[in-house]
Amino acid sequence: MVPQANDISIKLGNNFCNYVPNSGDITDCMLGLFDQANRRSLTVHQMSINIGLVDSAIRLSALEIDWFENDGIVERIIRNNAGTLESLSIYMNKKTVSRIWKIVGCDDQIVYPQLQTVNIQAEDVSECYSLESNIDPKHVPFPKLRHLTVDSNYSYTAETFLRGSVKTVEYLDVQLTANILGILTELYSNCDQPAVRQVLLRIPNYTQYLSNGVYNDASYCTMMTKFLDALPRDLLGLRLRESTLNNICILDSVMKKFTKLHILQADGAKMRISQVCKLASLVPSLRHLYISDIKVDELFHKTEIRDIVTRLSKEYQVADSNLRYVELLGEVDSSYNINDMLTEVANCSSILMVLCPRFNQIKFEEYWQKAVYEPTSDL
Repeated sequence: MVPQANDISIKLGNNFCNYVPNSGDITDCMLGLFDQANRRSLTVHQMSINIGLVDSAIRLSALEIDWFENDGIVERIIRNNAGTLESLSIYMNKKTVSRIWKIVGCDDQIVYPQLQTVNIQAEDVSECYSLESNIDPKHVPFPKLRHLTVDSNYSYTAETFLRGSVKTVEYLDVQLTANILGILTELYSNCDQPAVRQVLLRIPNYTQYLSNGVYNDASYCTMMTKFLDALPRDLLGLRLRESTLNNICILDSVMKKFTKLHILQADGAKMRISQVCKLASLVPSLRHLYISDIKVDELFHKTEIRDIVTRLSKEYQVADSNLRYVELLGEVDSSYNINDMLTEVANCSSILMVLCPRFNQIKFEEYWQKAVYEPTSDL
């Protein structure tokens, strides 16, 4: 049909089978197209699935699919393509997320020998809904998994894919409830050579659990520190996202251990210029820093910029720092005087430009626009 096509990607919209006449014939045509290709990618919504897709002998390289019903159809499609899938994206709701282990199996122990990238997006469930895992801890279903994204607070979603794959996963993006933190800490603590080099941690709004006594600010930071201690020292990227915590409480652990970091993001961290200099000194490889706010230390408020530079240069060795820019991720509070903020950013930016030879700029966002302050060089 198209004999020269090596890579074919097909997307089926919502209700494809309901609104397209003779969808069975079109499905046959689609499968005929797939038959000509070496690499086959399919995006299909829950309402577009029909039996032709489920039982087709065509084997997919990439699959993006909705899983909103517990009728066994989606897991059949995924399992049928276990031998050839290289990339898998699944969108789940509350009633299907607890069935994620079905794609691996319990007694039959399915293996996905080619799967390298997994992306799971699921609705949040209550902590009490997080049932025990049904996976054999000795089973390694994803021997080549390298890139894992799990935006789900169901405790065993990440474990389903990480169990047996800690030595291969290089990029990890997960939501961290207290239960998930415990599971990940155990997995990484028991692995002598974890492969992870970039970590993105989505920290939930922990305050919703305070009334139940599940954890509080201090205990969560303690658990987070234990998990970070289990990660390899040569981590290159660490991002702490969507946090209500002031992540300054765990930055000390980061600075002491991850001395090869290139990227550090701590959404809740409000840092003083001296803390940024300390970080640049202890982690000279750091290039990009994303935090909530930056200010000159109160100690220096009546001190000339030149004198601040002199004092900080004596305390912190930043001449070898690779820090290129700092980006402020926090929104500007309505009570925050914009002129005061600009002054703080200008002062901090000028200080860093003098101290750090590769420093370029501080970026920040306002409610209605993104602005960039580039420091002057008149010091």
